Amino acid sequence: MCLLALPASAEILWIEGEDAAEQETFRNDWYDAHRVAEMSGDAWINSFSEPGQERGWARYEVEVSEAGWYTPWLRVGTGDGHLTIRFGGEPEVQIDPEAIRAEDQKDRSAGDHEPAVQDERNLASDGATDARHLAWLRLEPVQLDAGTHEVKVWFGDPDSEKPHAGLDVMVLATEAFEPLGEFKPGEPNPRLKTADPADLWAFEPPTDTFDEAALLDLRPLNEPVAGEHGFIGLSADGMSFVRGDGRPIRFWGGTDYNQQELSVDELADHGRFLAKRGVNVVRWHGDLSISAGWPDAKKEAPTLETLDEENLDEAFKLVAAMKRAGIYSVLSPYWGSHTKVRGSWKDDFPHSGSGNLSGLVFFVPEVQAAYRGWLRELYTRPNPYTGVALKNEPAVAIIQLQNEDSLLFFTAGRIKGEAETILRGLFRDWLVAEHGSVDAVRERWRGFTHGPAEEDWKDGLPALLHPWDYGVDALEQKGRIPGFRERRGDQLAFMTHQMRSFNEETARFLREELGAPQLINAGNWRTSDPVLADDAERYSYAGNEVMAKNHYFAALHTGRTRGWQIKEDHIFRNASATRNPRELPNNVRQPAGFPFLITESLWVPPNGYEAEGPLIVASQQAQSGVDALFWFANHAPQWESARRREGPRKWTYATPMTLGQFPAAALLFREAMVDPVDPVVVEARPPADIWGGRMPLTSESSAFDPNRDEGLQAAPSAVETLVDPLAFLVGPVLVDYHAGSADRSEVADLGAFIAADGSAVRGGNGQTALDIDAGVYRIQSPRAQAAVGFLGAAGPIDLGDARFSIENEYAAVAAVSLDAQPLSTSERILVQMGTRARPTGWTVEEIELEIDGEAGPASRIVDTGETPWRVERLRGRLSLANDRPLRATVTDANFLPVRELPVERAEGRLEVELPEDALYLVLDR
Repeated sequence: MCLLALPASAEILWIEGEDAAEQETFRNDWYDAHRVAEMSGDAWINSFSEPGQERGWARYEVEVSEAGWYTPWLRVGTGDGHLTIRFGGEPEVQIDPEAIRAEDQKDRSAGDHEPAVQDERNLASDGATDARHLAWLRLEPVQLDAGTHEVKVWFGDPDSEKPHAGLDVMVLATEAFEPLGEFKPGEPNPRLKTADPADLWAFEPPTDTFDEAALLDLRPLNEPVAGEHGFIGLSADGMSFVRGDGRPIRFWGGTDYNQQELSVDELADHGRFLAKRGVNVVRWHGDLSISAGWPDAKKEAPTLETLDEENLDEAFKLVAAMKRAGIYSVLSPYWGSHTKVRGSWKDDFPHSGSGNLSGLVFFVPEVQAAYRGWLRELYTRPNPYTGVALKNEPAVAIIQLQNEDSLLFFTAGRIKGEAETILRGLFRDWLVAEHGSVDAVRERWRGFTHGPAEEDWKDGLPALLHPWDYGVDALEQKGRIPGFRERRGDQLAFMTHQMRSFNEETARFLREELGAPQLINAGNWRTSDPVLADDAERYSYAGNEVMAKNHYFAALHTGRTRGWQIKEDHIFRNASATRNPRELPNNVRQPAGFPFLITESLWVPPNGYEAEGPLIVASQQAQSGVDALFWFANHAPQWESARRREGPRKWTYATPMTLGQFPAAALLFREAMVDPVDPVVVEARPPADIWGGRMPLTSESSAFDPNRDEGLQAAPSAVETLVDPLAFLVGPVLVDYHAGSADRSEVADLGAFIAADGSAVRGGNGQTALDIDAGVYRIQSPRAQAAVGFLGAAGPIDLGDARFSIENEYAAVAAVSLDAQPLSTSERILVQMGTRARPTGWTVEEIELEIDGEAGPASRIVDTGETPWRVERLRGRLSLANDRPLRATVTDANFLPVRELPVERAEGRLEVELPEDALYLVLDR
């Protein structure tokens, strides 16, 4: 026990939980796994009782020097939510933190109130969002005489099957007490980290009015109006896009939501803002069902078929406004997992019992009919903003059939009830068509049953394996069981063909019944296993023209609302693709003969290394042939505010370190400043190999979506493939589903490009290079040279013409030609600079997490800060081999001149100290 030094008549008794005079507690490995380094005295007391065990308890002897009223504060591990405490001979007090929180909420809504639950923190050793939280609880005051008092604490809910809880500290205070983690009053927290304001500059750009004095405007890269030359088509090999006049076109852009708030004219200004920065495509991520919504649908939905007129109008508005800025649109009209089944019509069609329409559009006729009704309205109703139906609108580049739905993803395992019966019936019919009879199928499966034997083939219908059974782990565990491989392969083939049939029939409907000629992408989702099932997913898209997937570069982020918010007490890690290149979103196995889109991606906040994203994406896609990546998402007419009422926006690219890094990246990609590379892998993978579970030559990394996936982060694959996934950074990796035999696969000699120890990789064009150990990515082409990553430790980085010397630990810097000339002779050059940006006052606490046995640093958010953005000042210098008499002009975020910098010249090189408080520097005459 500790008596803190306080003013006369004030007393705070600090009693460590682990200092009990007597105790009986029970251990549990999971509940023991707390971060004790963030507890007072680096220790606590806790108990986890198994069924049949009494609750754990601890008894304390507390010395009180002066009689009076004391307010108890307990820093407790809430566990199952309950403790019991007794002071001396007083009655026992039941403590239910959840009930106390509810009272806090009630009192808070009634007026000024000091909450009784304070400073709650996730202290799980791995950062998981579960019961391993500690909070300070304020109890009702107790009157204590001077002398020794017994205090007894019982851990957990007495009515729980497994009562558990813990105690870090007990405080008895006669004056106001402000809890702050494990620290005593007046003690500083040495783990707090906030940037020195002197090292930051405020990002407060004025509204862009498109002043002609701007030194850069990429709007001329776009057509005067999108679709001016006709509908977007395919190149001769089918793997890239061309305009209506046959000219190749590459797309750069993102998903947009501004149509929800802006008028069509305001939205056109937004499009102009984007076009100035290199954007020529946007994606409408909508849902035409009136029952769509997240987290809850709120609109009235009389029937399944009811159309959301507001959402439809937003699609029309977006297409019309973006067209004016020369920006094409990709339309995604349906999202099954976010379309809720309403009680008023849940009995009108065979639903799955999951509460939404996941998977049903592929096989339930009523859902298909409603879906096609929505498509009819979207593509045949005249656009009120243009008078042209979207089926006749060449500014619509690509039709997406749906977003993130698949019969091969885990959500298919939740299809039950009438919908499952329909799916099982279709499976039986497919099996009979393939193998002749039910008896032949059962003989082929050699008696392998799924689930209870009496349920398998009940009513003549085969039970459905869980989607997990398609994966590597299932084959390792069950592959030797007679009949499993055959049954697994049959079900995988059936589900794939069922989806492909829907995709092809919907394309026929669009083409023949509606008259829409646009290119079609069937889907963009993933499966239960990226190694053995993703090819099946892509094969289901192969009846249409365009391939796609959604894939984010997502670092660890935990917290109860991590799926859509960045809040205090959330825990995160910063992660850079320069040290994790196998996780790059555009590392994809591209099906031969198809263009490939990444229809959603982002370096997901609060990851602080977002400045690298645009340049890495642009250069990797330029050399690999991936045709576009859509950044997710944009809710701001121009720049996203650093903070909204509920904190920083999580899903946004309209930030200084993503959108602010677009211009150089968009130029590099759209103007082909990095050369394409011939395929380094062409894998022959006929469907029989997909159904049979043959290992692919290489595989993509697992994607992770906190709103769809369980766990903390994407699990790294333990599967070793024949070809190192670093091959994706060398050049295109293609897969051919039409090859007759896997023996026809071709693999280049990758040893010349990938270091034997995996520490470095070079592009097959010699224009990109990544030092993984150092975390430095280089781009070195005649017209674009850049360095990205941990540049401070790398020293001067010589890229041929440009040499960057950067002192910052982390930065992204680039020089790109603006006049189609090599940098060495160019007379107009954009120098683009990115570091790290956070809201003003952003504060974190540096902690240690242990995940899967590996310990490492992480950050706990203490303060999410305020507007404006604060950007880390750049400290660096550029030396450029260019003897032209160029001046150096710093611009603002709208490319308007701010000031000129002194330029030094020596031995044919231009030398300039880079501005510390800007994103752009223009070198011109």
